[in-house]
Amino acid sequence: MKKRNPKFVGTEPERRVPLIWWLIRNVPGQSRSRNVMPFSAKVVAGHHTDPGSMTNKRFCLYIILIIILAVHVYADTADASDPSANPLYMWHTSYGDAEMYMLGSIHILTEDFYPLPDVIENLSYRADLLVLEADIREETAMPEEIVRLTFLHGFYHDGSGLEDHLSEDLHEVLQKALIKNGLSMAQVALMKPWLLAFTLQILELDASGYKAEYGMEQVLTKRHAGGELIELEGAEYQLKLLSGLSGEEQIELLKSVLEESGRMTDYLERFIDAWKSGNPGLLADELDSDGDGVAEDIAERLIITRNVAMAARAGELLHDFEGTILLVVGAAHFIGESGIPSLMSNQGFEVSQVMADGGLTSIMP
Repeated sequence: MKKRNPKFVGTEPERRVPLIWWLIRNVPGQSRSRNVMPFSAKVVAGHHTDPGSMTNKRFCLYIILIIILAVHVYADTADASDPSANPLYMWHTSYGDAEMYMLGSIHILTEDFYPLPDVIENLSYRADLLVLEADIREETAMPEEIVRLTFLHGFYHDGSGLEDHLSEDLHEVLQKALIKNGLSMAQVALMKPWLLAFTLQILELDASGYKAEYGMEQVLTKRHAGGELIELEGAEYQLKLLSGLSGEEQIELLKSVLEESGRMTDYLERFIDAWKSGNPGLLADELDSDGDGVAEDIAERLIITRNVAMAARAGELLHDFEGTILLVVGAAHFIGESGIPSLMSNQGFEVSQVMADGGLTSIMP
């Protein structure tokens, strides 16, 4: 097999690891003891620093769930009497001697979600190249660098603190949520709202048994051990993207998580059922109908803009590589006309959805 030197996106790809993967392993709640210093306190303690209304909350909640979990809501369109006819949440395209399977992933799962459909399981072993949003291999992760980047982009450094950016009502709701999770306001005093929103959501999901170690990228990467792997973005890019949200946008994310506290697992379980249907259409309807200006801006920056870059990079890989490529990114990046399959089709590639029996169909997201 001849490879045409596929290019990495960004620099030092071996040093990258997804923020969400690192946070899940380090935020409070991962230890059996609640007396362990939480992640935010660890980071602050290790550095010298001088600390100093939305109309559609459910839509904004979906946005942050999409960012973390990258899944879609349920639409039962498959023929249950013939499992082989069920569409997978995976698409196929090719160019010359290269073929690419594009799989929408769920980043946080439970052990009993597996095995994956046979087509995906087999691909994880036989693919010549695995392409992820970020390199998550434990042997290439650099915890010290992730701590540094998280501290740089996820905490205030301007002399202000979290409480300076909260209304009285939101402050009261947050305090109750922190107490529920065994935390105090002092422990998150310098956290930016986007990072705190992620942390609270992860804690709730973790309490229900959902772990990053069972996320699709983790499982597929282990099965691809020894094979070639490249990343599309990397941790630093993702952190900069999230920290680049305006103060108002970050507050809306935090408010949404707090208002839907206790229901995260229910949403995720509906999303997991939906993944099995292979149809992202209902989430597209949700995004089209429920969002206000702030939430739609968040979706544009965190999902749609990234779709364009990912699709462009996927096209480059098809031209640069000979063999089978398995591209695995969050399933939200596959929705509708702005999703990766549609954007690949717009580039002139013939795109088909993969069925459970390995066959292809012209169904588009």
